[in-house]
Amino acid sequence: MSLRPNRPGRNVAVVDVFDSRRPAPAPILGVDVGTGTSTPVPATALEDGHWTSPALDAATGSTTITVVVHRAGVPDVTSRTPWTVGETPGRTHAALVSTAPARAGLRLLAGLLGAAAVALWGTVLLGPRRRARRTADAVVGLAPRTADPVPTRAGDIR
Repeated sequence: MSLRPNRPGRNVAVVDVFDSRRPAPAPILGVDVGTGTSTPVPATALEDGHWTSPALDAATGSTTITVVVHRAGVPDVTSRTPWTVGETPGRTHAALVSTAPARAGLRLLAGLLGAAAVALWGTVLLGPRRRARRTADAVVGLAPRTADPVPTRAGDIR
């Protein structure tokens, strides 16, 4: 069985009732489901032994889910299962500063800082290559590299 959404307030119980004996002692006429000390309410048959009971009220903490199975000509079978109902969704962790979501201005600032970090990273990686090329040209005594000269006469072509 399961209780969904397993939060305080209204829940839906889904119960699977299967025959463990062959042949079955009698056909199942109905199933009732309840939580805590409440009176079990009739469940609706789905298919293949699945039953659902909507609108069960549950409180936070430990409780008991009671399932009563009715069969023709056989005494009712009652099953009580301990169950823990979760807390209302809310703060999931202790707040160091705040649990409020980041505002648009803070997200924009974070994006700009990220872009600046990427640009700085690229400069650091590409900077040594440019300096090394200039240093090598100075050692050999070459003029700084420029585009190849454009030939002006047919005799200038090599």
